[in-house]
Amino acid sequence: MKHKHTLLGLVLILALTVACAAQSTGDTHIVRSGDSLSAIAARNGTTTDALVRLNEGTYPSLRDDPGLIRVGWVLNVGPGGGSPPPPADRRVKSPVPTEEQMRQVEQEIIRLTNEARRQQGLHELTVDPLLMEVARERAREVTSDFSHQGKTAALRRHGLDPNRYGENAGQVSAGLNLNWPKSAPDQLVTNGWLLSEGHRTNILHPGYQRIGVGVVYRSLARWYAVQLFALD
Repeated sequence: MKHKHTLLGLVLILALTVACAAQSTGDTHIVRSGDSLSAIAARNGTTTDALVRLNEGTYPSLRDDPGLIRVGWVLNVGPGGGSPPPPADRRVKSPVPTEEQMRQVEQEIIRLTNEARRQQGLHELTVDPLLMEVARERAREVTSDFSHQGKTAALRRHGLDPNRYGENAGQVSAGLNLNWPKSAPDQLVTNGWLLSEGHRTNILHPGYQRIGVGVVYRSLARWYAVQLFALD
């Protein structure tokens, strides 16, 4: 009986190994828990826009919200599946991220923030274009002055009342690499905020209605990120 249990365990391990290895083959990718469209695009040498165009016929909701994908979806990732991911023990860093990649990081931070709010039964935050602009200004500022004092000046430059806005600022070291989303800066910084009482309070504040997010990349794979939240 003991040998039978051992054999069964080995069979289960083998089955799980095969299942994991079969997640992304050929020109398709099966969405797993923790996947994001930007991460899938990065691993397959394409863009989120290209993935939306390839898959909107099968999944029309992608046109309205590219950040919302479901576990089990089979996505077309292009001929040959793009560039294969590197072995798990070897991270391949890309050059300085492009503007599009930085915008992807911002959108993923917003998605993860709203996901955390949904899990607590809270409404999602609406993306505010003006707050996006101010948050990007603030992200550039915190690269040299990592404090919240500049928030007041930045908001007032845009005619906004600082008393109506909250701010989260964060810094992480994470190279842009083909092993997303495991080491993606969006997940690292959002997880860090959620583990910090003050930052988590801002993310889960029931009164906030709108959000803006800005990120900046600096040398040594260092990312700076800012969230701004509006009460109305």
